[in-house]
Amino acid sequence: MQSAKQRKHYLASLFFTVCVFPAHFTAHAADCSNPAPMDDLQPCTELKGKVFSNCDLSGANFTGLDLRNTRFENCTLDGTDFSRTILKWASFKNSSLIGANFTKADLFHTNMNETDISKGNFTKAFMFGTNLNFAKANNVTFETANMKDINMEETDFTGSVFKDAYMLRAVSYQVNFTDAKLDGAILTGATFEEGNFTRTSMIGTNLDGASLEGSKFIKAILRDASFKNAVLDDVTWQDVVDAPAHIKQP
Repeated sequence: MQSAKQRKHYLASLFFTVCVFPAHFTAHAADCSNPAPMDDLQPCTELKGKVFSNCDLSGANFTGLDLRNTRFENCTLDGTDFSRTILKWASFKNSSLIGANFTKADLFHTNMNETDISKGNFTKAFMFGTNLNFAKANNVTFETANMKDINMEETDFTGSVFKDAYMLRAVSYQVNFTDAKLDGAILTGATFEEGNFTRTSMIGTNLDGASLEGSKFIKAILRDASFKNAVLDDVTWQDVVDAPAHIKQP
């Protein structure tokens, strides 16, 4: 007859025998014809050019896929991983992409108009000619991103980071850079008419030849920033920190 101690050890061994998963256990593959939130879609290689409308793919993983010409319209894609994904000529119009990861993604002429990309990561993303008009982009990281010829009319970049971003000939109107960091960014020949640069950090920023007509710089940090040949008509300078010598504050 077993003692109480022996019965305890027997029951414990039985529990682990029943509950431990075999070594070969794996999660079910995503249904590529009907993707769902949190799906790992890396095995789905035939999504290029597909149309997703009013979808919810929050937290899905598209890492490294070729999604050129794919359309995500009116979709919820919060927390989705698009790192190293090819998204040339793709569309995310009017979609939510809060916290999405676009690190090293190819966003050549991608349509991101009227999106919410707040808290997203676009580090080292290729954003040549990307359309980012009327978007909400609070607290986004664009460090070292290539944003040449990007369009961003009335976009709100409050609190976002553009450290060492390349924004040659960027085009915007009434863009909001309040509390943003543009340190080391290249904005040569860019258009930022009626832009809001309140408390913006622009240490070493290159604005040579940029059009800044009607913009306001309030408490902005301009140490070592360059405005050579920039258009500065009707610009407001107020309580600017470390302003270049040629800038006259009231």
